[in-house]
Amino acid sequence: MIKSTLTKVGILTTLSIAALIWGVSFLKGKGAFKKENTYYAIYERIDGMSTGSPVFLSGFKIGSVTDIYFTPDTSGSLTVEFTVNEQVLLPKPTTARIFSNDLMGNKAIELILGTSNTLHNTGDTLEPDFEGSLKDMVSIQMIPIKNQAESLMKELEDAINIVNSVFNEQTQQNISASISRMRNTFINLDSIVYDGKGKIGVILTNIESISTMLKKNNHEISNTLSNVSSLTDSLMAANIKETIMNANSTLTELAEISAKINNGEGSAGQLINNDSLYFNIQDITYNLNLLIEDLKQNPNRYVHISVFGGKDKK
Repeated sequence: MIKSTLTKVGILTTLSIAALIWGVSFLKGKGAFKKENTYYAIYERIDGMSTGSPVFLSGFKIGSVTDIYFTPDTSGSLTVEFTVNEQVLLPKPTTARIFSNDLMGNKAIELILGTSNTLHNTGDTLEPDFEGSLKDMVSIQMIPIKNQAESLMKELEDAINIVNSVFNEQTQQNISASISRMRNTFINLDSIVYDGKGKIGVILTNIESISTMLKKNNHEISNTLSNVSSLTDSLMAANIKETIMNANSTLTELAEISAKINNGEGSAGQLINNDSLYFNIQDITYNLNLLIEDLKQNPNRYVHISVFGGKDKK
């Protein structure tokens, strides 16, 4: 009976130890009942990575971090030990890249396979790589925006200084005076519009009267326009071409007559161009004037009047 009890205790103790070992291995990310290959990577920083952090390949978990310790070379770098399922083959040169696994900043390792036909052996040290955290990435993206914002703030500050220098006290007084003059101008315009309302009303009334008159006399206006149209048609129907040709012929004849007169041809030409005729006419006029004067002074020489009917009767 005692022997059977001790056997049971021994078996229970063994199972408990095995479960403890398996639990510790599981918490460390080690598979207690599966075969895995161990690899290493050396980093300058790991930013919060811890034992048990997952290892991914193409987004699929294939292992976990089993240990982290300082590299024994006084450089301050950290060696990360991790295991990968032995079925996963890693061609050279495979890179172990640390990245942020979630928004909380938890780190994990992502394996980026090489392109060589040669495979890594278990225990090899892989090429390290580090992807900054989301905060670092945001900071990197924000640096250009920050620089632009600082530049914009500087330009805005310069603009404010320019505005302050331009809009000094004198300028403000000038602006106030201009606004006051504009206000007075608008007041004057309002008064002009108010005073001119009556005149505008009269003008509109006259326009309306003219419109009414035109509407009433529409028939007479139409008749007038029709008469004008008929007159235009009559003028167009007249033989204007023949009239113009006759006028041109008359003008040609007048030009020929003028040319003959200028050349002294004919009586008119002799009269205009012959000086002797002019002087003869002048002499005749002079003698005629003398005769008239003598007639006035001595009428008896030329006229004899007998009152009683004498012999001489003329």
